[in-house]
Amino acid sequence: MQTVQQAADKAYPGLTYDYALPQAFFDSCLDNGFDVRGQCVWVYDKGNNVICQSIFGAAGPLTRSAAEYFEAQNIDFVLPAEEYQNSDIWIG
Repeated sequence: MQTVQQAADKAYPGLTYDYALPQAFFDSCLDNGFDVRGQCVWVYDKGNNVICQSIFGAAGPLTRSAAEYFEAQNIDFVLPAEEYQNSDIWIG
């Protein structure tokens, strides 16, 4: 099993990210029944696959279920690298 750091390094190579999620974001996910721990990092740099235009960063999903939750909740997020989207972690 990969650590969050290993997954984030593969998902967002060369981008600046943080494991610490904004408290309001974290609380909102939990309040809506989604435990985001271990499924997301906060990405600050903009890559080629960015949906978000915020200078404050955006959610960086590490699992498909996290990306689907963000999309359903209309939460801006950064798509992981294409190679990562084809990996077992993203698919699983």
